[in-house]
Amino acid sequence: MAVILLSISTFYKLNSDGTEPNENYFSKEKQEIEERIIEIKKHEENMEKLRKERLLEIKEYKERLERSKKEIKSNTIPNSQAPNSNPTKNSKEIKKRLEEERKRLENLEIEKANKPKEIDKNNKQMETLKFEQKAKIENFLKQSLVVTSNEEMHLKKTYEVSCIITDFNNKTQIDKTIERERRSKIIDDSIKTSKIMSMKLIGVNFDIQELNESKQALNFVDNQTDWKWKVRPLESGKQILEIEGYAYIDIEGEKTPIKINVYKKEIDVNIGFVNAIQLTLKKNWEWIFGIVPFLWFLLNRYKKKKLEMQPIIE
Repeated sequence: MAVILLSISTFYKLNSDGTEPNENYFSKEKQEIEERIIEIKKHEENMEKLRKERLLEIKEYKERLERSKKEIKSNTIPNSQAPNSNPTKNSKEIKKRLEEERKRLENLEIEKANKPKEIDKNNKQMETLKFEQKAKIENFLKQSLVVTSNEEMHLKKTYEVSCIITDFNNKTQIDKTIERERRSKIIDDSIKTSKIMSMKLIGVNFDIQELNESKQALNFVDNQTDWKWKVRPLESGKQILEIEGYAYIDIEGEKTPIKINVYKKEIDVNIGFVNAIQLTLKKNWEWIFGIVPFLWFLLNRYKKKKLEMQPIIE
């Protein structure tokens, strides 16, 4: 059941031209499957260890049983038994425990034999679910995706990033609006869409604030659905902004999100003149505040000498 739930959460990425997805896209899913196989192998090792322990216990029980049989034949009572104990009854108890251990060992052997079949069954279920999800994704509507933002940003300054999903017929009008508003397109691509979509903006060194709901029903009346975020870069240099697109498919009667595509854009974040001064003061405040008194001393000395050199007018 755990593997089935894992396969349900599998994400499937399609290229913009509708070709087969990149194999690297399933790296996370493959890793999870490999971790599951490692868990099964560890379980098998534990089972083997337990089987050896049971065999050792059975061997001890057999030895004790043989000793009991010899004691019964010789009509002797072991020192560990009380004077009124019954050797025949004690022997029956040992036989009973031995039989229980034998059955337990058989169950362990059966469970171990069934493990490869269970793994094979899980793999077949995984392939079936992947095929079903791929078929559903292929039936999605392909539309245009445009992301606008500044290609260059200044440190700790707030910018707006917008994402628009529209049909290809309306894309020309969208491009004209973007050009008129002097916005920069940082991503211009296509995306497979369901009736409900989620778009998520991710940036490690950015402070990101959503301006509307990430999960929205596509607006087919206006042929345009918008997502907007406020973005504030926290580190200078080349930074990565990612937009993850999620479509929703029906799985066992529930709308379940499936990651359709990931769009990445490299943003140049400049430190800026004001931030550079602030950063310099922050890093070198001891040196700066140490030299200020010295400069003040030199300035006063210069003024004093200048006054002394002035001629005296009678």
